[in-house]
Amino acid sequence: MNNKHTDKTPVDMDRLNELIDLVKNTGKIKWGGGNVIDKTEDGKEIIQWPYPIYPEGLFELLYGLFETDKDYIENYEKLGDPIDYGSLSEEESITVITHYLRGERFCDGLIAGALEDGTLLKVLERIKEINS
Repeated sequence: MNNKHTDKTPVDMDRLNELIDLVKNTGKIKWGGGNVIDKTEDGKEIIQWPYPIYPEGLFELLYGLFETDKDYIENYEKLGDPIDYGSLSEEESITVITHYLRGERFCDGLIAGALEDGTLLKVLERIKEINS
């Protein structure tokens, strides 16, 4: 796996704890958009596609703490289904985080689901457990 923690670079525990607290304190994600933002010349409505409104700082912390797994697609498939989050290695945990970060680019709300169902918190707490 290609990420910066494979060479045993220590995780910034203060920032990890900040991220865990942010995730713990995030409730149901609110959505914006879904409304008419303009009209075409022939009067057809232009509707903005709905999008999740994430807590401020979430992406900065996720991208700042972990270098993404460049081989995440292949590595994620190796994790199987269902994933046992309690037994993931640090590299596998980062693969899961990368899966959600990259997936959000193509599927608005993927991270919202991981926040709301507790998956993201499980993965972050696993990284903390490994580094404690």
